[in-house]
Amino acid sequence: MSRFDYERSICAQLRSAKGVAFRDVSLENWSLKPADCHENVRKWADAHPQHSAIHGWVILGGNGGTMLAAHSVVQDENGALFDITPIKDEDRIRPTMRFIVHDGDERLFLEMLQEGTRNIIYCPGHSL
Repeated sequence: MSRFDYERSICAQLRSAKGVAFRDVSLENWSLKPADCHENVRKWADAHPQHSAIHGWVILGGNGGTMLAAHSVVQDENGALFDITPIKDEDRIRPTMRFIVHDGDERLFLEMLQEGTRNIIYCPGHSL
């Protein structure tokens, strides 16, 4: 699948994006870092084998369309998703955040992150 087709597929899922609840978690000798969701989730999943990292896209909004940023959350042993990465304006921003699960294997998602500017998807004409 080309990057263009991938982005079209993600944009087509905007209306089905779901809110993901925040859980305030901690590990001994480790603190969660704001804006470091991928590393936060990786460390959490490594320490909790019954949980797994779920990669995807969080809706940020946009002007004349919708912008999404690469984001990672945790899936627990019962299949529920939760977000462990704190954000600065938790009370104002968290209620508006909605998540779309990555459509593809983990390797593809991680490759996109390595490419730098590929961690943003813009869906022109898809306002919410």
